[in-house]
Amino acid sequence: MSEVICEGLVKIYKTGEVEVIALRDLNLRVDKGELRTIVGPSGSGKTTLINIIGGIDRPNAGRVYVDGQDITKFSEKQLLNYRRKHVGIVFQFFNLIPTLTALENVELPMVLADVPREKRKKRAVELLELVGLKDRMHHRPDQLSGGEQQRVAIAAALANDPPLILADEPTGELDTVTGKQIAELFRRLRDELSKTIIIVTHDVSIARISDRISRILDGKIIATITPAELEIAEVAPAKTHEIVRVLEERREQILKEIKNIERAFRDGKITADIFTQRYSELKARLKEIEEELAKYTV
Repeated sequence: MSEVICEGLVKIYKTGEVEVIALRDLNLRVDKGELRTIVGPSGSGKTTLINIIGGIDRPNAGRVYVDGQDITKFSEKQLLNYRRKHVGIVFQFFNLIPTLTALENVELPMVLADVPREKRKKRAVELLELVGLKDRMHHRPDQLSGGEQQRVAIAAALANDPPLILADEPTGELDTVTGKQIAELFRRLRDELSKTIIIVTHDVSIARISDRISRILDGKIIATITPAELEIAEVAPAKTHEIVRVLEERREQILKEIKNIERAFRDGKITADIFTQRYSELKARLKEIEEELAKYTV
């Protein structure tokens, strides 16, 4: 099991003269043995966050501590070792080698980690049995259903027994029923193998089986709730709608107030001290409202 702490993450992508800010001062803490889901709209920074925690990409600013080690300071060689042995990643599109069997795909990460042949074959068989595919181990990906391919991908992510598992939209290409089965598989693996699991998803069925749900918006974690709080929001839709309406109205009022004091400061109608104090107060209230609003809009 791993503890993951992200502090002040910033990630900016540049395309020519255009800059896209994918992460904005993002903070996150995931406890050892926790199953955390991160939900948010497309373009909110979910995949970027997974890539940085997984050592695939580096932030422009901020730190990522995994079991107390700051992986943002790792050399390329250290990151390679981290990806091979400490973290397993499950992708939306399975990322299986089409010419290899299920067994060979699960063996591949162990080949890269120099695990002896007999040992890696034995472990690959055990993992495929664990995910319910013992009878399909000699089939290639094109001979497997989408759900079966994702199970192979999960087994491959577990191959080197990493304490941390990351998943990027693992049910995105699956039907609803199969998606629920994969969600339950993640929870079972967390319980039976004592893994820390972080999943970014649009799938509410995965959010329901997690320990906590974090909402990401515009590159920031804006709220973290429990599945129970999500259920409360769903069982009373009329009340929830009214709460959301009031919160959104209050948010708009504060945004207008912020614009007004910015204009007043530019026009020289208020001093810098008054502006700074008032601006800080409004931003703090805005943050509180957005965090509360996020509980009802996961």
